[in-house]
Amino acid sequence: MQVKSFKNREEIKRILCENEYGFFPAAPSKVSTQLLSRDENFCAGKAELCTYLLTASVYGAEVKFPFVFCVPKTEAQKKTAVCLSFESAVPNKYLPAEEIVDLGWAFVSLCYQAVSADEALMDGNAKVLCKKGRTGKLCLWAWAAMRVMDWLQTQESVDKEKIAIVGHSRLGKTALLVGAFDERFSFVHSNDSGAAGAALYTEKKSDSEDIFTLATIRPYWFCERFAEFIEEENDLPFDQDLLVGLIAPRVVCIGSAEEDFRANPDGEFACAKKASRAWEEYGLKGLIAPEKAVVGETYFQGNVGYYKRKGTHYFSREDWQKLLCFFNKKIEEK
Repeated sequence: MQVKSFKNREEIKRILCENEYGFFPAAPSKVSTQLLSRDENFCAGKAELCTYLLTASVYGAEVKFPFVFCVPKTEAQKKTAVCLSFESAVPNKYLPAEEIVDLGWAFVSLCYQAVSADEALMDGNAKVLCKKGRTGKLCLWAWAAMRVMDWLQTQESVDKEKIAIVGHSRLGKTALLVGAFDERFSFVHSNDSGAAGAALYTEKKSDSEDIFTLATIRPYWFCERFAEFIEEENDLPFDQDLLVGLIAPRVVCIGSAEEDFRANPDGEFACAKKASRAWEEYGLKGLIAPEKAVVGETYFQGNVGYYKRKGTHYFSREDWQKLLCFFNKKIEEK
């Protein structure tokens, strides 16, 4: 689908919410946190690691979930990456904590399952936040990341102009949703996110995820209307360049893996190219790259970064190194 202007943000948001993700819960009337634990000697004393319980007051009820905040012991205000995590433990296989600290970043780890279970079950938080048929769980997890951002805005140790949202696979889809709808995030990274993330539906392959796969296996991720578009990829009222384009004029990095066929790396690269029109509307460069991405190369000159590494579906140290180096580069250019 073509839109007249990516600056028509509210219209694009409406299209995506009505047809794909559903509508976000309301903003809370109050957000508070309780410190649960503190490790002042994390990473051999290089950082402090704290676990908090966040409470958000919304719809006359309270939503609660924990998150972890790791802060390097340096004087300067911290660049901070909010990582949507698959595990509550820190570090974990997708979150190389010491490496992130050594690259000069603080980080938040928010385990999505602690917000709401990755299943159709309407658990406590979902019962409060989800409106049946109108709020998918991707939206719910994204809403939780926004509440962490509310808290980060109150922290003197955090540089409010240098906050990133980062996610892999289904959480890469969620990270793009967060970055598109919350302009307080200056940097967005989507890793191997595929369909409903950074891959164009119109570029689907025979072995990649499509709307049929998503709407039948994980229907609760989306609004009910999403299933109406099964086998209709060429006639959609939306595609993923609309989602990625909402991040303009800020910075986005899309990471693919050569053998991650389900996530459709070619479709992700095509989306990065197509969405670049949004940055051009702001007089900025989007993706600067050849017609075909070369495995192992990084395309980090514009405000839309892209790379395709060797290997399969995974969130590796190589991915973290690339995305944070890209964000550091963009910070240095300002």
